[in-house]
Amino acid sequence: MKVYPRFLGRLLAAASCLVVFAATLFADEDSPWNLSAASYLGYAGNTDEVYGLRVLADGTIVLAAQIGDAQPRNPGASEPLEPILLNGATATTSGAVLRLTSDGRTILSVTRIADQVRDLEIDAADNLYVAAGTAGLIKLNPQADTLLGVRQAGQFVKRVTVGGAHVATLVPDNVATAHITPGPGDITLYTTADLTESAAFRGFRHTLDIALHAPSETLALVGWRQANAWQEDGSGVLPVQIAYLRGMDFAGNVKWDAYDWTVESNINGGNEFTSETITVGSLTIPAGFILITNPYFLNSSGQAAGQLPDGRTVYPYLNNMADTRGYRLTVGEDGYLYAGFEAAGGNHIFRRRGLRDPELENFRAFTPQAGGDLFNSFINTGAGHKTVINRYDAATGEKIRGNLFNTLVSIASGPSANTLRMSQGALHVDAQSRLYFGGAAASGLPLPGNPLGGDVATQTSPALRPRHQ
Repeated sequence: MKVYPRFLGRLLAAASCLVVFAATLFADEDSPWNLSAASYLGYAGNTDEVYGLRVLADGTIVLAAQIGDAQPRNPGASEPLEPILLNGATATTSGAVLRLTSDGRTILSVTRIADQVRDLEIDAADNLYVAAGTAGLIKLNPQADTLLGVRQAGQFVKRVTVGGAHVATLVPDNVATAHITPGPGDITLYTTADLTESAAFRGFRHTLDIALHAPSETLALVGWRQANAWQEDGSGVLPVQIAYLRGMDFAGNVKWDAYDWTVESNINGGNEFTSETITVGSLTIPAGFILITNPYFLNSSGQAAGQLPDGRTVYPYLNNMADTRGYRLTVGEDGYLYAGFEAAGGNHIFRRRGLRDPELENFRAFTPQAGGDLFNSFINTGAGHKTVINRYDAATGEKIRGNLFNTLVSIASGPSANTLRMSQGALHVDAQSRLYFGGAAASGLPLPGNPLGGDVATQTSPALRPRHQ
């Protein structure tokens, strides 16, 4: 079975050239990666990069890439391919859409469309939707030789998502830092049929990605915010980054929220500290310590210890101060929503149920991870960023399953989880719920030769546990 994970073009694009891999992947869960093709499509330099990869129904591989003034040619050809020029592009316009045969060995066409391309999606008819930076949203036919529409020209469209009869775009507030601190951003929905605008609304916090789930008419957002939270003993505040995941309807109304815990310990707002030692149930809180009556407080355990005389419920302190950010979203071919996060430590918020719904019983209960081995365990870890990927019901935001992904090194105190980032990577899930994701790793990958790190592709079983890299 040939599967071409949609992240590979983005993942394995080196900074100095374009590299495309078409792999024969996992006819069964124990199969290895089998490389079937590899090629340079661009010239040496630091501006060439693939930003999106999709596979059409007939197996054609489509790339959205920055290729500078490169003139791609096929092996053995004496002349480069004649580029298709659309949307006012010239023969040296950098942003291009390239089509390759299903084995990845022959370039079918090169279509130059804009100075920048930043994302790529397809609809059920294999029409192409390109997030083209300041050129806006560009729609092309499957052969990439006909311009079908342009919207938001002059705005910096960074992300695009397609679901059913709708396509949505994300325009960051801060273009220069859009990869990390983009601001809430502007989200616009269009119909795929004729790009008629159907809704427009603001994002939330720092919005880094969006995904449309057509069956439930849910638009998911993921990102993070910077905050400061009081330490347990009341001695001061510490900075902390807090991830969020949000579901909205197609009109921009909030359907559900996950994570994004508050830094106010008092259920009535602000923070409160004990003036003397108090005992609530089996919990004793020394004088001067923070008093937690808000179950949504970042460092609340969420499990009630008892009540104060004024009727407020008190919760024990639980350190959840590891920095977390939400980076990537995808709706899998299995119909579930998947979110990719990073956590800088083992005391992270993803250990617990994320939905912010007081009507849910145990809405902050611990939720087990799929586990595996030490490469799925933030054991003995420092503050290096490591990857968390969860599966959700898009309609409700309920977490179904998740797992941790890290590299592993040896330090004086034993095995230690090391950095595995997906901030510049991508996610894809096939119809059998097998997860494919790409990112960048530090030393300690579970690969022969003990590589020192670099770009890495990972595949799991439907249980999110067995792994190929």
